Amino acid sequence: MWRLKIAERTINENSIYINSTNNYAGRQVWEFDPNYGSPEERAKIDEARLTFYKNRFTIKPSSDLLLHFQLLRENNFKQTIAPMKVGDEEITFEKVQTIVKRAVHYFSTLQASDGHWPAEISGNMFYMPPLNVCKKIHGQSANWKPEQALDGCGFMTHNEENRHPRPLFSTKSNLNSFKGFLATDLAL
Repeated sequence: MWRLKIAERTINENSIYINSTNNYAGRQVWEFDPNYGSPEERAKIDEARLTFYKNRFTIKPSSDLLLHFQLLRENNFKQTIAPMKVGDEEITFEKVQTIVKRAVHYFSTLQASDGHWPAEISGNMFYMPPLNVCKKIHGQSANWKPEQALDGCGFMTHNEENRHPRPLFSTKSNLNSFKGFLATDLAL
């Protein structure tokens, strides 16, 4: 079964090329271990793999199921907060508080031993917009190339004068990110 090694030195023929100044914090390496997990856990993984295979053309992301199974197992996760169903009735503070506590309890179990939350990032569409937000928050937007700042403050939700039926959060933010990269590349 595949398992994720977090913040550990990987021992293989390329190990001599891998060095760390922070004790491999944040490093993630998937390794295949045929003896990892119980037979029931391996059956659960095989079922998840088969479900992913059957739905691979309709649901493309992996949902990080292997990662979730492993971290929930290693951190001995037991959900102790009862599920809360919210329908058309009035939503109270207590209901919201219970739902948030349940979610925090679950996601805190998915935190890795070195403090980060490992996840699949399927491409730059997901990490470029937050990087732009961080640049803005930390006052680095002055370093943006002129091509990136053409749309002014509306670069996150601007939808071309309402020609598109939905907000273009990631699409527009990525476009602005790559405008600067392309301008630099073309100048070379």
